[in-house]
Amino acid sequence: MKRWGVLLVLSFLLMGMTCRKLPHPKVYSTDQLEIIQLRQGLYLHISQIALSNGSTFPCNGLIYTDQGEAVIFDSPASDAGTAELLSWIEAQQLKLKAVVPNHFHEDCVQGLPQMIEKGALVYLNIRTYVELDEPKDNSPYRVFDSIQELKIGRKTIVNRYFGPAHTSDNIVSYLPAEKVLFGGCQVKAMGAGRGNVADANTALWPMQARAIKEAYPEAELIVPGHGGIGGSGLLDFTAELFSEK
Repeated sequence: MKRWGVLLVLSFLLMGMTCRKLPHPKVYSTDQLEIIQLRQGLYLHISQIALSNGSTFPCNGLIYTDQGEAVIFDSPASDAGTAELLSWIEAQQLKLKAVVPNHFHEDCVQGLPQMIEKGALVYLNIRTYVELDEPKDNSPYRVFDSIQELKIGRKTIVNRYFGPAHTSDNIVSYLPAEKVLFGGCQVKAMGAGRGNVADANTALWPMQARAIKEAYPEAELIVPGHGGIGGSGLLDFTAELFSEK
């Protein structure tokens, strides 16, 4: 009986180890760029932005692929990181179809010129388009005011503007087939501070966070602009962070 008891305990331990969620695998890593697989055909890219004090800060973006096509959400925050990401996409034999910037800050749009050179279309909020101050040919840009659908292979992407929060133009992008929401800098990682609020509307930010949660209650994975990914609790945390005390 003792022997069977030991075996039973060991079997439960093994089952627990098997069922435990494994960490997301890192498929590419340099000083400029990391790429982590979240799901089949969906990757997190992390690049480093240089701060005025000489330090760097990690910035999140997504790569979504299907049937040989790729869409990037936020460019890497440096030209070097963008070049590496474009090389990685080419190495996977993927065609870069589009890039979707979350808002007009450098950590979202730094690599747009390089991506446009590769033939990517840019899907963005009209308010973001207005904020881009470099000379530009209108042809690569596909602007929207409130909501926009984009197809990649057999999959759909929904880009949506809820209102001012981190910036006046920030959007979110939802991937219905994956139940994944890219919130960008409008969503804070658990335990984060308020961060850069120079262009923010902190009074309206909590309302936008709650509206996003109400619009996508089925979202299982939420990706903030910086820091760790999580679930809908990130939206609750963001709303609380900016609520008046």
